[in-house]
Amino acid sequence: MNTITSLFQQAQLAEAAYADFTNNMNDPVGALTNASLGGKFSQAQAAAFTADWSVVDQYDNSALGGLLGTGFSATLFPN
Repeated sequence: MNTITSLFQQAQLAEAAYADFTNNMNDPVGALTNASLGGKFSQAQAAAFTADWSVVDQYDNSALGGLLGTGFSATLFPN
């Protein structure tokens, strides 16, 4: 894999990690495109991303905007 492809893939994963999949595991495209859920993908980008990647689990310990939690969040994407 060349450097440009690798950087593009890493950028997509980083952006996708901000989407809230906790209640949207069955609709990852919806989570990736819904701005209120942290998604910033277009419909075409989300469809292309979910063709190669899936969401196994997401952990979010930032209750009430980090006031009660640690602020840690992790999302596991296998391809």
